[in-house]
Amino acid sequence: MSSTGSGYDGYARRFIRDDSGDYKFSARSPYGDASRDDNGDRAAEGLGFGGGRRSVGGCGPADFGFASGRAQIRARDTTMREAVDLYNAGRYSESLAMFKKSYSKIGYHEAALMIAKMHLYGVGTEKNVPEAIKWYEKLALQPNRSGRKSISTYMTPMVEASMTLAKIYLIGFDVPKDSKAARKWFDRAYDVGYAPAGKTLGDIYYFGYDTPRDLAKAVKHYTEAAQHGYAPAQYALANILYSGEETIKANPKMALDWYWHASKQKHPGATYAVARAYDLGENVKADPDRALSLYKEAAIGGDGDAQNALGTYFYNGQILPKDQTTARKWFEAAAVRGQADGMFNLAVMMMKGEGGDTDRTKAYAWLTLAQKAGHPNAEAVLKILEGRMTPAEKAAADALLAPQT
Repeated sequence: MSSTGSGYDGYARRFIRDDSGDYKFSARSPYGDASRDDNGDRAAEGLGFGGGRRSVGGCGPADFGFASGRAQIRARDTTMREAVDLYNAGRYSESLAMFKKSYSKIGYHEAALMIAKMHLYGVGTEKNVPEAIKWYEKLALQPNRSGRKSISTYMTPMVEASMTLAKIYLIGFDVPKDSKAARKWFDRAYDVGYAPAGKTLGDIYYFGYDTPRDLAKAVKHYTEAAQHGYAPAQYALANILYSGEETIKANPKMALDWYWHASKQKHPGATYAVARAYDLGENVKADPDRALSLYKEAAIGGDGDAQNALGTYFYNGQILPKDQTTARKWFEAAAVRGQADGMFNLAVMMMKGEGGDTDRTKAYAWLTLAQKAGHPNAEAVLKILEGRMTPAEKAAADALLAPQT
């Protein structure tokens, strides 16, 4: 039996099915029948079970009585609150016992999740990963009442249990690493309505993490999660469509559409892509002012490409006033994020003493990193810089680049 609903009556409706829509249910009424008064007598004709107490959706009087009874018990139950209070007071072993009592009595998903966590990390009991896994599985395999019909980024207890199981097997947390089991639990998290799990599955197949790379499966998962509004999946799908890969044909126009959807959710990379489209006039009418506004938004959001672009605006004095100090700051922000152009541009400004002090030591270090990142001009400028450096500056640069121990 199943149904939907929320609150006091909603909890009881989990135990019944009323597809007809004409049954007047209330957990507080006798037998759950709102057409009867407190004495159980008929309150109005044409409502409720009728004289013969008909069943609704396959559920009879006993089912409605059970549902109502369960709701009454739940309404009076205090075990979950007591368990949380004990936990917050640091009385962990007592809290664990109360969480178990709460789960046994009512079946709270939150109680099962806390029991699993406490066994996993050894809180209020000895660390026991197999026992934790048992509780996580108990919760993760609960009947799925919504699933992909209501995909979101909301982390329900069932989702958290599934995602935790996936991570346990992915990293081998006191169990042997098992990529197949990890994928199984990521898939379960997606089945119970968690969009980020779909993106993760897409990444697994796209990059071939412990499984053969499968672009078709990756695109399938990215597309499903993207269609449910998950910005990182929209961005990943757009990146594939922008240039095309293997059997996936390039479709820059569709890519821009997905970038746009993700940018509406403040995804920095997608916002940069939309800014670039307005900057270059790709599949949209060129709009430098709008491009600059979007570059700013993406740069503030932490996108390295946008930070480098914004630095370039300030360095060249394009639209914005020329400001080498601010340009250097944005190039540095991009460089710290590993953006090759940002590293190169910052190094050149440090060589010349633009926007700040001359620093050949750091310039050499940044140029070396830019070269390793594939910047085409870094090697040539490195040779020029090396010829200008003192032995002490070169030694200091080598020290900066040496692995930290």
